[in-house]
Amino acid sequence: DSTPGASEAPQNNPSAPPAISQTGKPSPKKSKVSKPKKPVIRSLKKSGRKLVIKWKKCKCSYIEIYMQTGKGSFKKLATKKGSVTSYKTKKLKAKKKYSFKLRAVNKSGKKKAYSAYSKVKRTKI
Repeated sequence: DSTPGASEAPQNNPSAPPAISQTGKPSPKKSKVSKPKKPVIRSLKKSGRKLVIKWKKCKCSYIEIYMQTGKGSFKKLATKKGSVTSYKTKKLKAKKKYSFKLRAVNKSGKKKAYSAYSKVKRTKI
């Protein structure tokens, strides 16, 4: 003895998501930070024991500059605004090899998006 409609799903399904949120407004989308393009180093110019690093302008929040001495690991040297396109190092040691690379960063609130590192440029002072 089966009652008609017994095989139908119940109308009140607690696992089904509501069509509209409780406030009556659609739920806000999470903001996503766009990944910036990889920066390109244009030149490394020596002036005495100082060095000027120049790169192409990048649409990003800021640029991180990394330096490696000899065969050591890369260390963050500085952080510059995205509108800046050069950086002048402090006094470097003579007869040493230095390598530089950059990384662009976009920031929105607490979220950050990083580009790939630029190609490494090397020089000897």
